[in-house]
Amino acid sequence: PTGCSSIGSWSLVLELTSYAATITSALLFAFTGDFLANRKLFSRFLLFIAYECLLVAVKVAYQLLRDTPPFEVKLQRKRVNFLGRKIVADEPDERKEDSDDESEEDEARHPLIVHDRDPEQNLEAL
Repeated sequence: PTGCSSIGSWSLVLELTSYAATITSALLFAFTGDFLANRKLFSRFLLFIAYECLLVAVKVAYQLLRDTPPFEVKLQRKRVNFLGRKIVADEPDERKEDSDDESEEDEARHPLIVHDRDPEQNLEAL
């Protein structure tokens, strides 16, 4: 399995669908509303243009002003990329190759914590 960073070509399909829905909504609003029964076709067309422009402007403004992804989403993307590199691409671990044993410096920087309890209690639990 491989990960993907975006939805690819479906993004364009969804964009076009949203614009088609906006235009359809504006057409239904302008030409089937009972509140405009006595209006001429030209005034209904102007209402359609104004309403459609308003909806597209709101859509574009939302796209420009929306927030960046939350921290949790960014972190999850980093994890997925890391796992993809390690598992799928079989990237080796970043480790010193001069010795097989972990040095005391590595243990001091990266202590292994199994539980929050005392280590002697962990042995007794076994």
